[in-house]
Amino acid sequence: MADAPQDDRQNGPQEGQPSRRSSLLGTWLVGLVIGVAAISVGVVIWQGWTGKDLLVSAQGQFDDKAEPDGESDSKEEATKKKEIDPQIERLVVQPGDPQSEVQALKPGHWATGAERMQALYQDFIGELETSVVNQQGRPYPIDATPFVLTSKRPVALAKGQPKEIETTFLPPQVGTAVRVRSELVERGFGRSLRAQMPVTRMPAYQYFIVVLAKQPVRYALLKTLDSVSVPWDGETEADDSEDPLHYRVVTLPVERTIPLADNSLTWTSIAYVLWDEVDPQRFTPEQARAVVDWLHWGGQLVVSGPDSLDLLKGSFLEPYLPATSGGGRKITAKDLRQLNEHWLIATTGGGEPLSPQTPWSGVELVSQLGDGEVDQLGASTGGLLVERRVGRGRVVVSAMQLSERELVNWRGGFESLFNGGILRRPQREYRTGYYDELTLAWADPQLAEQRLEARLISGVRFFARDWGVDTNYKSADVPLDATSQWSPPEQQPVRELRPPEQVGGIGAWNDFSATASAARETLLEAAGVEVPDTSFVVICLALYLVALVPLNWLVFSAIGRVEWAWLAAPIIALAGTWVIVDRARLDIGFVRAQTEVGVLELQPNFERGHLSRYTALYTSLSTTYDIEFDNLTTVAAPFPTTSEPQEARHASGGVFVYERYDRVRLSGVFVPSNTTNMVHSEQMLPLDGAIRLGESSQGRPQIENRSQFVLRSVVVVERTSLEEEQGGQPALRGSWMGELQPGESRPVSFSQRVVMGPDESPFASERAAEVGLQGGSRLKLEPMFRLALDVKSFEPGEKRLVARIDEVLSGEAVSPAASQVGGAALVVAHLAYGARPEPLRDVNTRRDVVMSDSG
Repeated sequence: MADAPQDDRQNGPQEGQPSRRSSLLGTWLVGLVIGVAAISVGVVIWQGWTGKDLLVSAQGQFDDKAEPDGESDSKEEATKKKEIDPQIERLVVQPGDPQSEVQALKPGHWATGAERMQALYQDFIGELETSVVNQQGRPYPIDATPFVLTSKRPVALAKGQPKEIETTFLPPQVGTAVRVRSELVERGFGRSLRAQMPVTRMPAYQYFIVVLAKQPVRYALLKTLDSVSVPWDGETEADDSEDPLHYRVVTLPVERTIPLADNSLTWTSIAYVLWDEVDPQRFTPEQARAVVDWLHWGGQLVVSGPDSLDLLKGSFLEPYLPATSGGGRKITAKDLRQLNEHWLIATTGGGEPLSPQTPWSGVELVSQLGDGEVDQLGASTGGLLVERRVGRGRVVVSAMQLSERELVNWRGGFESLFNGGILRRPQREYRTGYYDELTLAWADPQLAEQRLEARLISGVRFFARDWGVDTNYKSADVPLDATSQWSPPEQQPVRELRPPEQVGGIGAWNDFSATASAARETLLEAAGVEVPDTSFVVICLALYLVALVPLNWLVFSAIGRVEWAWLAAPIIALAGTWVIVDRARLDIGFVRAQTEVGVLELQPNFERGHLSRYTALYTSLSTTYDIEFDNLTTVAAPFPTTSEPQEARHASGGVFVYERYDRVRLSGVFVPSNTTNMVHSEQMLPLDGAIRLGESSQGRPQIENRSQFVLRSVVVVERTSLEEEQGGQPALRGSWMGELQPGESRPVSFSQRVVMGPDESPFASERAAEVGLQGGSRLKLEPMFRLALDVKSFEPGEKRLVARIDEVLSGEAVSPAASQVGGAALVVAHLAYGARPEPLRDVNTRRDVVMSDSG
């Protein structure tokens, strides 16, 4: 019988074979070595793909802190590792000069940042994130909210092909040390390249003059003009208002494309554009539309002749030009007679009449102004400069080259012509300043305290942003330190100019304007959560008990089936529960609700409107919303639920992400349980047609609603001139029209005197009666009607239509969708504006003050 095998545990190892313990130890050692090697390889790969802790300097150059392993790589590979892929050039904040080392940023104004990128060695797919941060790299929250807004957009770079990537972002009106941070993140691998660029904060009163010229060097003199760099010698001590620049002059290259944003809502920091021999075909359709929108809301375009007019024939700007080219001409001293009479300052230090040694090359201007259009500038220049009003803005065209040497050297005339005629600003006067230095101020005594008033420097206006906003600097006494060795002349108190609360000035994104505050009030009232009071609970309980016991017993007792009352009790209980829930669901928050208040502002005879949406989102359970807009001009940000700008200014909360690419999205809108949060968005909305003031076949004025909207509570009013009203105060005249259907036209009268009471807005009783006729309830817009019909918000001679739209305007999709959606929009349609004030030359020249001092 064969011997049975023996257990290895009982027998020692055979000769020449290792023990099991030694074998296990060897396996562990091998595994350890492999693990260490795998970790080392992983670290190397991670360092390669994450950018090895990359930093970026202000010049846009990336610093690689990792050192390549020269032993394992060839010289060529080591060289490639030192390069950053993709390469990114310095961020340019449009309309900034790409060649400038210093980029300027206006707080509160949406901006477009452009970065030129190129992938050198392989295709790159990722996204770019842009935010405004402090010196510690922390993003600033939106005013009075705990939320941070960052902007993202996808980036796809083909190897070896440079591409310019644009991102739209909002610099909040907070902070002093501001930087723009860009972070490029590669999809999949998570590689991150980060850059921070310091920018100069523009004060509230400062705006851009953009020069688009074939030969930009001709306009270098603009930076030296007193209209741009204003001499000032005042009693105010050092503060941010002492920067003398009313305008930053930016000269942009126009070789291939125009480096300007394609969204007019990012043009609000631009006051003027000077155009000289630029081919309009270089503008994309989106850029062309942005220029036209900007013009209608207060932008001013100055076209320098004579060659520019030929280039503009058939372009997107031709319909808005005050004149077209009638062919070449020579401009002699005789043609300049009226220009000399109106603009030459005949004082001690004044210059001599403009008289060219040789005739200037010019163009014959053929007016294309319509009936009723007034050209006051043309009358003061003998037709050498003509202007046309376009909505709130204007277009100026010159018959000669505005950079003509003899013109710009015209002593005693050109500075005055540029300020009062070309820029159309108030009359000025040179004076001796507080410390006996030259200073320049507005000549009108009523404007004495408005040297830095943004409204006198830029004409861009939005009713939703700018009504009820203080943008002027205020002077205040500064207490002197008792230990100070300095004292002012004659021991007079030291004063300083303090900036306004809204440091973005006019045209800035504003959540605290009078209009925005009225919209917030309406939303809080409509979307508020109210717990049922005691009377509601008591009444519901009493009705339930009555139905459950006596009424239930009486019904079945009457039919002889009292035992059925027991079967009916559960049914009554369920029915009562359903009634209570249905009655209280809005109050105690059993649903998602979306409420929207809109403000739609229109300009005369223009088929696009500026739509401001204020959206309140309520939910009974914590929800994160995403909002998508189908209009690429849309900008959106969190909207404070409080009207106090200082509240929650330094709080930290969630991050809202604004993305503008194929569509506009605002994601990460977090709403806690039983809470309402709000979103503010704006866009340029296309209409089927304008809401305009026309004429009937009998020549009588009529209102024409060519839009797609049903207008209700329609009021048409006009601000009368001071001389027409008793007491010399401006007032309104107009009439109530009620409802106006799409495509409907109706005669209008401006005969009725409109009276605004202390507690109600004009035509409030008519609006209340309209609600009774329609039946049901509608969103309360009375605070907003009061603002839109306040005579102080009108320009002299302005005609305006004010109405409401009782629906939520399309173009906004909220996800997840709310079960209850409601809203309304206020319509503010400017039908016509009055004539501008007469252009005035300055009182004197700077030489008058210098000569007076020397004398």
